[in-house]
Amino acid sequence: MVSDAYSVELRSIDDELARWAARRLAKVAAGEGGVPGQDVIDQLSRAHGIPARVLTSLYRLLTPDDHDVARPQVRPEELESVVPLLKRARKDGILYQISRMEQYPNASLIVLDAIALEDAASELVLQVKLVIEADSVYRVYLQSGFGGPGRASTTYVVTPRLPDDTSAFRLRLVPDHHASLHRLPRRVLDRAVEFE
Repeated sequence: MVSDAYSVELRSIDDELARWAARRLAKVAAGEGGVPGQDVIDQLSRAHGIPARVLTSLYRLLTPDDHDVARPQVRPEELESVVPLLKRARKDGILYQISRMEQYPNASLIVLDAIALEDAASELVLQVKLVIEADSVYRVYLQSGFGGPGRASTTYVVTPRLPDDTSAFRLRLVPDHHASLHRLPRRVLDRAVEFE
């Protein structure tokens, strides 16, 4: 039976665990490693008697995503331009589209929309990571997102700023089952606005 009370005898083990976790997080943040493959997880599971699913979860927690709070995040400031992208893909009855890229001095902002072509009553929830394929290295993290009946949208921040020449990079989506939006304070916008 597992007790809810914290055992003082576990403190030295927990200190050691935290020390190893901090070392692993630092190495991964520096570009070394990531989540071990299933073969390594299976070997570790057998060697230490820990279920593979527990190890997989542990390594995912100890491998910060590009949108993880452990990494410094950039806030785009002072919009300079909007570059049309007009990227579309259809898969499994969903239309994925990226219509534009907002350019800031310190970052680019890319908005992904998903629209149900069938079964528009279903709630769509985007759990995908945007990958930038280019000669340079770009960090991408999730800024915000929402989903609803037949439609979902996610905004990604890319740093450093992408080039205006869209032929210099490719965009791709990969599954991200651990995507989470950091909840920010809510602000209701309910005033009339007139554009110049």
